[in-house]
Amino acid sequence: MKTMKELCNKAFLMMLRSFPWMFSSGIILSKVIRPRNILDIGCGDGKTFYRLKLVDQLFSNKLTHAYLVGIDIYMPWLKEAKKVYDDVVCCDCRFLPFRNHAFDVVSAFEVVEHLGKEDAYKFLRDIDNIAKKQIIISTPVMKVIQPSDEYEENPFQKHLSSWHPEEMKTLGFKVIGLRGVKALFGEVRQTSINYRIEHPIFRPFFLIIKKVTQLFVYHFPQIAHQQLCIKNKTLANKMSSRMLFEHYQIEGIKKHQFKTEIKHPFHRKRYAVLIYLLKSVLGKGEGLMLDIGCAEGYLMHWLHNYVKMAVGIDISIPKIKRAIKEVKDPNVNFIVASFDNLPFRPNSFDTILWSEGPEHATEPEIVLNQLACLLRRNGILITSTMGLKPPLYYRLFRQLIGVYDKEIQDWEKWGHITIFTPESFRKLISKFFKIEEVIFLRPPFVFPILKIQHLLDNIMCKITRNYIGSAWPGFGCIIIVARAKCQDKSVVSKECIDT
Repeated sequence: MKTMKELCNKAFLMMLRSFPWMFSSGIILSKVIRPRNILDIGCGDGKTFYRLKLVDQLFSNKLTHAYLVGIDIYMPWLKEAKKVYDDVVCCDCRFLPFRNHAFDVVSAFEVVEHLGKEDAYKFLRDIDNIAKKQIIISTPVMKVIQPSDEYEENPFQKHLSSWHPEEMKTLGFKVIGLRGVKALFGEVRQTSINYRIEHPIFRPFFLIIKKVTQLFVYHFPQIAHQQLCIKNKTLANKMSSRMLFEHYQIEGIKKHQFKTEIKHPFHRKRYAVLIYLLKSVLGKGEGLMLDIGCAEGYLMHWLHNYVKMAVGIDISIPKIKRAIKEVKDPNVNFIVASFDNLPFRPNSFDTILWSEGPEHATEPEIVLNQLACLLRRNGILITSTMGLKPPLYYRLFRQLIGVYDKEIQDWEKWGHITIFTPESFRKLISKFFKIEEVIFLRPPFVFPILKIQHLLDNIMCKITRNYIGSAWPGFGCIIIVARAKCQDKSVVSKECIDT
């Protein structure tokens, strides 16, 4: 019997090495980054990470030096998990006691289906803040009817929600199918093939079939039994306007309110990204923020609760008057001023936003020199600009389908003096700041009211990337997040004057 068991183990290891895509553990390990620490939410008794660590020793050793922390609400299982994890915490996943960016990787295997939809969305937002580099989630595809004895011992095992791969994609996750075709496992577990076949001879054949179908459902998660959802935390993946403004209310902003105040879909997306970035940078409201070119105070209206004090400046008197009416907060001040001569002393702000402003500056280097003086040590600058004039094929295409923006015909009437490419804008910012992330938002070819928008957009982008080179990627909104360099500010430029 021992010899047969050893042969089976050797056969399993050989298959695992040869066909890692047939096994859930192999797929997960191929996608996970090499982390310094991992938070595993809903760790149970630790069997999942125990298998992952065993398989990891055969391949890349990604988890060897990682500090593992497991949390679960069910104490009997948590006692067993102490053998697997470096540390364990007993808590409710709806109230996670961790600061932002505390862990490189946050995993939650088979957790979200045990939460109601509202709690689940809040949970996804919380782990998005806690994870610094990557989020890994697994959950059944749609509903699985559970036998009652599955949650008699542990009532927290009951499923309260179901999730479709398309829904997870809208939240910014890349979705992969796991554990074979759902029909083999069954929506009702007692009647599925997996439960009915218990014969020691036939059951291995069923398992082989199940593993083979894994190769197919990997690319078609909608027919898989489970889905593996992965989000790598580049800032481009963090932003998801649907997640921010359609699924639930955030910071008092409702979808209809956001659409009413900002009518153009491209600018709604741009504002959604800026709000997300600023919210993650500002944290718990301890810093001082400067918004250059604040206009009517849109961002201040939604973010003033996240700062200790904020100042918005604009050269337009009517816009400043409207901003004062809209944002009634004693800690937010609006000033009529020009970015050519900012009336603040050095080291005044923790965060500076200069959105859609560099293209209006005759000498953007002088303005950036002022901003470098105004930022405190390790302060953050978030700046954005529209790159390049729309190429000819873009304008012709929009005219042909009848949704061409007439105001785009006169690019100069917007006051765009300096036109940037992504590379030239990056070089300009890097002279004064240390760039941490660059995001490029491309506007749609057609308005979202047309059902074919995504298809046409993807086709045209592929054509332009392959045959027109850099013409298309240069047109769009370039967003850069940069940190102040550690520089000697004892010698300050003349533009940085005391108030």
